[in-house]
Amino acid sequence: MESLAQEVDVLAEALNEPLLTPAEAARLLSVSTATMTRLARDGILEAVRFTPTGNRRFRQSDVLRLRAAFRLERGVS
Repeated sequence: MESLAQEVDVLAEALNEPLLTPAEAARLLSVSTATMTRLARDGILEAVRFTPTGNRRFRQSDVLRLRAAFRLERGVS
């Protein structure tokens, strides 16, 4: 029997939606992993699953949308 986390991974792959760890998402946004935790806690960026040990995962498309919004806010093209 597969664990819930494994089932979610299979579903995400089936939907062709990469899931990023907080460290991977933080690199894309040029922020710390602590900032990723705050973004998820404050509802700015949705954590789409939690592993049995409590680790968050973020949809790559959500992270890239947020990065685009940050760039617009900062006036960076």
